Amino acid sequence: MLNWREIPFFRLLLPLMVGISFATNENAISFAPRYAIFFLSAGILGLLLLHLSSSKKGQKSNFGNRWYFGALLSGLLFAMGYVTTVDYNIKNRANFFIPTKSESNFKTHVLIGKVTSEPLEREKLRLELTLQQAGTTADSLKAASGKVICYIELDEKSEQLYYGDVLVIDASVQDIAPPKNPFAFDYQRYLFFQNIHYQCFVKENQWRRLAQNTGNPILMAALRGRQTCIKILDKHLNSDNERSVGAALILGFKDEIPQEVLTAYINTGSMHVLSVSGLHVGVVAIMLELLLKKISTRRRWWRVTKPIVLIFFIWVFSIFTGASAAVLRAAVMFSFLILGRSLRREVNIYNILAISAFVLLCYNPFLLMDVGFQLSYMALVGIVYFQPKIYRMWLIDNKLGDYLWSLTATGIAATLATLPISLYFFHQFPTYFWLSGFVVVPAAVVILWLGIALFCFDWIPFVGIIIGKLLYYGIWITNALLFLIQKLPYSVVTGIFISMAALIFLYLALLSTSLAILTKRFRWVLVGLGCLVPVLGMRAYQAFRSVESKKIIIYNTYKNSIIDCISSGSCRSFQSSGLLPKTELFATQNARWEAGVSNGSIEKFIFTDSLIERNDLLYKNNFISFCDKKIYFLNAPLIADSSRKINIDYLVVSKNSMLQIKEIKKYFDASLVILDASNTAYKAKKLAAECQLIGQPCWDMSEQPAFVTYCK
Repeated sequence: MLNWREIPFFRLLLPLMVGISFATNENAISFAPRYAIFFLSAGILGLLLLHLSSSKKGQKSNFGNRWYFGALLSGLLFAMGYVTTVDYNIKNRANFFIPTKSESNFKTHVLIGKVTSEPLEREKLRLELTLQQAGTTADSLKAASGKVICYIELDEKSEQLYYGDVLVIDASVQDIAPPKNPFAFDYQRYLFFQNIHYQCFVKENQWRRLAQNTGNPILMAALRGRQTCIKILDKHLNSDNERSVGAALILGFKDEIPQEVLTAYINTGSMHVLSVSGLHVGVVAIMLELLLKKISTRRRWWRVTKPIVLIFFIWVFSIFTGASAAVLRAAVMFSFLILGRSLRREVNIYNILAISAFVLLCYNPFLLMDVGFQLSYMALVGIVYFQPKIYRMWLIDNKLGDYLWSLTATGIAATLATLPISLYFFHQFPTYFWLSGFVVVPAAVVILWLGIALFCFDWIPFVGIIIGKLLYYGIWITNALLFLIQKLPYSVVTGIFISMAALIFLYLALLSTSLAILTKRFRWVLVGLGCLVPVLGMRAYQAFRSVESKKIIIYNTYKNSIIDCISSGSCRSFQSSGLLPKTELFATQNARWEAGVSNGSIEKFIFTDSLIERNDLLYKNNFISFCDKKIYFLNAPLIADSSRKINIDYLVVSKNSMLQIKEIKKYFDASLVILDASNTAYKAKKLAAECQLIGQPCWDMSEQPAFVTYCK
């Protein structure tokens, strides 16, 4: 049975996490960080006074009053988490850069800063600039703090940019846009927890480099080393799929994975192997341990040196592969495990996990909001706690069968612990995760070993070629098997939407189940079942609402038009021609899933002159009548009889097709004019201004998100 005294850091971690959670609230963030010293000093002083007042000289503290100490310590840790988070938020710095706005837009600013990320090449070069100075002109430059995402036009000069370069940029700085479509990924929130709040788009004549090689020398060396290793992989892995998977699995470089490969790994529950994580750090630790065992000596200096060497190379590997949340967790955890073993102390894995989380959250409290951090810890807790119990349910007297069952038990345990988080964020469940585990876990170990061997022996021509071929075919076979698993019927269940309340109830049910196993008391089973009742109730209400509700969604899709008419779990989607499937899914997927629309219940139409009739929908010549709403889609200059106005609810203007609002008023009497995202921003703003002048209600998607309305 679990002994709370053996995991003291777990009890310390909880109030720290609660304090961090409170501080991530938008209203709490404004709390001034200068109070940090006051809270910490007052808390420590209170603890000392309480301890002194409850103790007698030469005697132990009064045991009955121990809860006072615990309560005050929890309060101190809560305050510590709160003020640490507030202080970590760069927006609370005295010289935080806030761009100046004009009446219509952000002004051009002069920024001087250091490149603190590895530049990534897409249509533009994307990099993170940590500011040193900023101003509206070169003469008004002042010291500034903050981070800006810069998108720089690709050319021969920008391709030479690297981590540690100091740049001066003269460009317009903009806010990070919030989600433009219902239930879409919140990129603004994601960057908020990266301490990034602004972005700028830089033309080739709007920047120049002031200095080079000014970054952290350790990170610079790691990034250059990783680039060298990527070039080695490029030499031996001559196909995009295998090269991108190899770079991700061995080096943590995931930015070039083709969409079809990424989808296959996601739909089979194998995405974790493409992110360097605890599995990879564990393999490296075991590999180092095996190598160091070859040094057989009992001298005292080796007992001290060996753990230092192990920890050093674990952290080298972690930094080399990008230092993600999962890698940092594993590196800290293995460091404490190695230290504990070198001191010949018994270590409790739960306490080690709590210590690693405590240390990381003190370093970066925003990690608590990182999905990778949450999944990483919950997966390991699930494996440590549930795997032995699941494994003992079926004892197989066969080495191969026992190994396969052990892998299955591990996959079930990790999935059980991470399922609520996965459903909340990703809305899908890979049903063959246990089958893909047979492939990806041993394959990841073999591929990582082969990759490290290739980096070490590539300079030996014949040996390097053999290892490269083995690595290529190892990755090729892994990809092929995952593509095969993905094609199995019902390989993934999609469209599962749960609320934060449902997530909490699911974890309470899981906790109750754990307590039932620990205490062997049936009442905890009843508590767990009771926690599932509200979850089922929420799902039933959501299903009922999706059947009853009817709505129209006009999406905010750059240079494209999409109108969904959703009724009783089915969707008729009208789209502009040439719309890419990837663009459509990015804009519509989550909104359709939330409305209970499955992929098989979507009818897609291109805006044409053809007639479309359904029970509650009629379409002809760009007129859409859906339930009680009437829409006209204007995608070309209108030629019509202006002697009689047509009454409609919504006039959707696209492709810069309207010259002037007053002209269109001759033909339509519209309750609302909607300027969709296929218009240029300049044209949309001009038309929106005209609407304002004549009192015409207008929805401008260059400034506003998607338009959603419910029908009767």
